[in-house]
Parts: sequence; C-alpha cells; structure tokens
Amino acid sequence: MKKSRSSSIAQSLSEKLGGVKSISTLTLYTNSGKTATSSKWPPADLPNLVEGIINARKRICKHIVHTSTEYSPVMSQLGFCKVFIKMENDQRTGSFKIRGALNKLMQMKDDDITNQCLPILASTGNHALACAHAFNVLNIYGKILVPENINCEILSFLRALNANVQFYGSSIELTEIKARLMAAEEDRIFISSYNDLDIICGHGTIAIDIIEDIPEVDIVIVPVGGGGLISGIAAYLKQLKPQVKVIGCQPEKAAILSKSIKVGYVIKMDNLPTIADSTNVKLEEDSITLNMCAQLVDEWILVSEDEIAAAVYYMMEHHHRIVEGASGVAIAGFKKTSSRYQDKTVVIISCGSNINMKEIKKIVEKNGPQDD
Repeated sequence: MKKSRSSSIAQSLSEKLGGVKSISTLTLYTNSGKTATSSKWPPADLPNLVEGIINARKRICKHIVHTSTEYSPVMSQLGFCKVFIKMENDQRTGSFKIRGALNKLMQMKDDDITNQCLPILASTGNHALACAHAFNVLNIYGKILVPENINCEILSFLRALNANVQFYGSSIELTEIKARLMAAEEDRIFISSYNDLDIICGHGTIAIDIIEDIPEVDIVIVPVGGGGLISGIAAYLKQLKPQVKVIGCQPEKAAILSKSIKVGYVIKMDNLPTIADSTNVKLEEDSITLNMCAQLVDEWILVSEDEIAAAVYYMMEHHHRIVEGASGVAIAGFKKTSSRYQDKTVVIISCGSNINMKEIKKIVEKNGPQDD
C-alpha cells in the first residue's frame, strides 16, 4: 500500500516516542528525517515544521475562513493592555478543527491514498464535524465512530453533512479503541485529532493569520486539550517571532497534558466531566504533542468550571458571541492572570462555538442578571 511522506513521518514519530520517560533525554525525529536532542529542538528543526505550516496554508486557504482578530475593549481595560480575540468560533463547522482535517485529508487525496485506504476516526464533536465537512469537499467516503451518548445537536449537524456515522460504546475511550481496531481490520487509516503532524501543521496556519493581522503581538493564549492546536501555533511563532510568549490554558478537570509535561511522560489519570468538553481528551502515550509543548509552550494556566462558565457568558455579554467551553478556557485564563499583561499586545484564541443549548441555559441562569 502506498504511503505519503507525511504519514510515514507521523508513524515514525509515534514509534520513536513511545515509552519515553524523560523529556530531557528525548530524541526527536522531525520532518527533516534527522534527529535532534530536545534541548536543541526549536533552532534545529522548527524550520521544517514552519515549511509544513506554510504549505498547509496554501493547500487549505480556499476552503477555510480567514477569521477576524477582534479587538476587545473590555478585556484591554481589564489588563491595561491591548487584547485581540482570534474568532475561530466563526470558522467553518464551528471550530478551528477544519484546518487540520483538510490539510491531512487533502494530502492523502493528493497521494492517492484514499483510493486504496479510506479514513476512519472517533470523535464526539468538532473533529467529527471537521472531517465530515472535509470528506464532502474532497469526495472521500470516510467513516466516523461516535459514542452512543453523543450530543444530539452534534449528531444532527453530522447528519446534515451526510456523514457516515456509526455508534459504538458508552464513552469516547471505548469508541476510539473500536475505531482503531476497525482501521486495522478494514485497512483504513485512523485520523487522530491531535497526534499527527499534518493535523498540527493545519492548525498552525492560525499563527500565520495572527502575524498578518497583529504583527506586534507579544503573547498568545491558547486553549489546550491534546495539544495539536498549541503545538502548531507555537512551532510557527517560535521560529518567526521567538520573543512571543505562548501560554496554554486547560480546565482543572482535564489537565493531563500540562501535568504530564511536569513529569516527562504521559500520566495515567481520568479526566473529569467539564464544560469544556472538546478539551477533555485521553492523551495517547506516544503523543508527539507532549514533547512539542514541553519545548515550545512558555506557561500553563489551569481554570475552574465556574471560571470557564463565567468566561463563556462574558463573551455573550461583551462581544455578543456564543462560544463553546474550550473558548471559555482561554478567556478565563486571561481574566485570571490579567494583571501580568500590562502594556502588552495579547491575542486569545477563541477556538469554537459548538455548545449545546442546555449548557447555554445553565450558564445564563448562573451568570446572568438575577430577578429581584
């Protein structure tokens, strides 16, 4: 079976990074095919990732929206700084995920892989929607596995996209295990939502937008689940503008990545339910994002469920935008640490808008004006 160069690289990374226990002694295998110790990762190999991100931009630009980077007067006043919000909540399918999905699947299509080996994935939301849209754009018959308790609004959206949806299991963990088994049994390619260089490079195109729109940027604040979004953004920024500080934000209830970075390997722990459900991932043991984030992310902020909900309401109240909990994670991260950014130019990534109406009702009832 024919494999793309990018797929081979991703497979090589997964094999080489498996079982690593210490980031400090890690050997990274990059797009150049050469090895580099982790301490030298940024200067030695970032140009290759940047090239991948630039090529991704050229590849997907006709199929995505160059979303606005909107000035926020209220948050600027709060932090005595200039705050802009990158509105990926306005992106096609309601999140940034379409960038990575298109970049991955367009390369598979170009390499003629989809004629021999169709894609399969497991997701409860944004990754599924993004891939379903990309399947339609590229005329690919992919398969999407979802848990039996998937949100009904996401399911309706998937059906509107004529997605090939199959149900399995009571949790996304069980669904993903099944999808990987089916990939092996049916000779399909499993598409990870974050543990894939092509996906990461697609997400990294957001950083190109940021530098084009706000060239004076000092700080970028990013919501984090599996780390694909922040890895791509940080890889581009640290090569072109290394002085820019990249800050990752996670829910306190779903902070496996930041906690794993502290110890140098993927820890085994159960995430708890969170309003920011799209950040609630089970980090793969061989995830390339662990090591990329360890080297490229400057700081981590954890936020509570109340802080996330208040941030979602804050966006409704002050920007008249409905955003999902993951977007609220980054907004909450800024609000929690706003005193640190005086006189700086800050860009916050609002990553998506796919939140169900029941959750919005709860947020408004708790955070909105109270009847006398």
